[in-house]
Amino acid sequence: MANKTPTKARRSASKTSRRTASKASPASRKNSKTARPAVRTQSSKRPATKRSTSAQDPPAASVAAAQKVLRNVARREDRLRAALQRQKKTLKQLKKAAKTHRGTVKSLKADLAKVSKRRMAVTSQP
Repeated sequence: MANKTPTKARRSASKTSRRTASKASPASRKNSKTARPAVRTQSSKRPATKRSTSAQDPPAASVAAAQKVLRNVARREDRLRAALQRQKKTLKQLKKAAKTHRGTVKSLKADLAKVSKRRMAVTSQP
C-alpha cells in the first residue's frame, strides 16, 4: 500500500487538464463565437407542455381527509349553534323571571308600607 501515489500526483503526472470550455474566463467567453446568446429569441423558446388534468387533481386521500375535517367543522358548528339557541332561550326566560320578580318585590314593598302605616295608626289611637 505504500507504493500508491496520491491522486494529485497522478493527475499532474498525466498532464491532462480537467478545465472545460464552460469554466473559461469571462473574457474568453465574450470573445468566443460559440458562446450562447444572453437573451433567447421568441423562436428559440420551447413551447410549454400541456399538463394532464389528472396531474393537477389532488390525491384522493387528501380530498377524503379534507372532507373529514370539513364534516367535523360542520358538526362542531351545529353543536355550537344549538347551544347558542338553548342559551338564548334560557336568557329570555331568566329576563322574564327577573321582570316578574322585580314586580313582586315592588308590590311587596307597597304592601309593607301600607301595613306599617296601619300599625302606626292603630298604636297611635288611645
